[in-house]
Amino acid sequence: MRFAFVVLATAAAFLASTDSALASEQTKLASVVAAGNPLLTRSLTAEQDAQRLLRATSNEESSFMEKTKFYYWYAMGRTPSYVYQDFFKGMDRSIIVNNPNYKVWERYKAYYDKKKAK
Repeated sequence: MRFAFVVLATAAAFLASTDSALASEQTKLASVVAAGNPLLTRSLTAEQDAQRLLRATSNEESSFMEKTKFYYWYAMGRTPSYVYQDFFKGMDRSIIVNNPNYKVWERYKAYYDKKKAK
């Protein structure tokens, strides 16, 4: 019984060490291939300016979550004036214009007007 245990432990240790040795060789090979051909590397950066491809720019459409929020507000019957009151009740106009929620409200107003026009 002890002999079988020693054989199994040795076999497991041998297999574990050969697997890591093969993995390290594959890693070395992959790094050499990737260094030789930059098109094979998977990256979220675009060229040298390091801008993320997944990050939206300011002139793109609204995000999915924003559209979902607008749909919810519209479905609940919230008018732009109601949303304006939620965001900016009691605030000075100069503060409101610099608030990031003001742009959200403007986009919702455009969304609401577009839906009402249909």
